[in-house]
Amino acid sequence: MGIYLRAIVAALVAGGMSGCASSLGHMYGPCPYVGVQLDFESWDAVGPLMIIDLPFSAAMDTVLLPLDLIDNRTCKW
Repeated sequence: MGIYLRAIVAALVAGGMSGCASSLGHMYGPCPYVGVQLDFESWDAVGPLMIIDLPFSAAMDTVLLPLDLIDNRTCKW
């Protein structure tokens, strides 16, 4: 039973961390693909971990794109 619990906890943690740059970026301003932009901007601080997060952030940003296009007043185009 212990190994199953560890696997479930690991899956929940991995799922919660996926697209975290997109989640963080959307808290500050709804801009199109803000998570991908944040991944590239924070490369110096976090480094290779952003490579893991990049596809998840891109997927989450694509799902949130219609909402970002409706309200993009805070974007600096």
